[in-house]
Amino acid sequence: MTTHAATLLQNIYRAYDYRDKSDVYDALAHSVTGDLLEELFLKIQSGLRMQEQGGAVAHVKRVRITHIEMAAPGPGARLPVDCTWRVMGTVEHWGHIHTRENEYTARIHLSTTPEDRGRIVAFEVTGRKTRALRNRRAAVRGSMMHYARCDQ
Repeated sequence: MTTHAATLLQNIYRAYDYRDKSDVYDALAHSVTGDLLEELFLKIQSGLRMQEQGGAVAHVKRVRITHIEMAAPGPGARLPVDCTWRVMGTVEHWGHIHTRENEYTARIHLSTTPEDRGRIVAFEVTGRKTRALRNRRAAVRGSMMHYARCDQ
């Protein structure tokens, strides 16, 4: 079940690769269900609107699970999974590209009902750490985008 939970978690980040609303929703629906599906969908749409308005643009490069284990089961048709993972990616804004790695710790609840098919129904983030890896300045030359390292 932990391998299944890890796959679902990684799939959530793949939804950020899509721009079309129906594609984002469909990608999320493979891994998430219930109220959480709507919540994550709206969060992603908000981020995409910010990008369209010239705000920060984020790109997920890698999702790596560093710890995952089943937690003590509670009442109902949910299996709790404690998980820690790292997301490496870039954030581009104001002509700079920042490479960051965020580490999250959360309890994920998987539904065991036939209609939910083992998807994530709840998600409680219990910790977050951010580490800046490097910054680059974006410079446009012709039709090519070039990146230069920024020391500050």
